[in-house]
Amino acid sequence: MSKAQVPAAGEPAKFTKVQILAAKRFSPNQRDWLQALLQEGAEYTVEEAAQLLDQLFEQEAK
Repeated sequence: MSKAQVPAAGEPAKFTKVQILAAKRFSPNQRDWLQALLQEGAEYTVEEAAQLLDQLFEQEAK
């Protein structure tokens, strides 16, 4: 989403991988994992990024 695009009312804001990685919402350890999980060029809500981490950490080790 470019700076000119604003999400419609009620829609959560989406951010690029770089923006998510810069967010203070995530710890440095979580940012390391997000670096590997998030795709370049894709946009994510903060909730989507948090869900990816939750899914990763809840997986059973093989």
